[in-house]
Amino acid sequence: MTLNAVPPDESARLALLSASKLLDSEVDPAFDALVRLLGAQMNCPVAMINLIDSHRLWAMARIGIEQRQFSLLDAFCAATICQGDVVVIPDAQDDPRFKHNAWVTGPPHARFYAGVPL
Repeated sequence: MTLNAVPPDESARLALLSASKLLDSEVDPAFDALVRLLGAQMNCPVAMINLIDSHRLWAMARIGIEQRQFSLLDAFCAATICQGDVVVIPDAQDDPRFKHNAWVTGPPHARFYAGVPL
């Protein structure tokens, strides 16, 4: 999935992201601790706080996955950005938008997804 349906506030979102200087920043122990806590509380083996620019997803904090940068082609987060609201996918294998997604059909074999635009 990509940002096919560009949200009307996309330019402002990208400007705020750029101004934040968070993209490609050093690891922040506070964000890492938050992701570990959320992953443990939700019993999720993979949890991330992601930043999305116009062409990629960058994981500023993560557990359960080593890679930090991803293409938007398979990013569940693109749906969250496009919707502009909470997105919950109880079982990605049953969701027509994601059942053929590389994150579902291959490692990490994602099933559940919850995303919140920050």
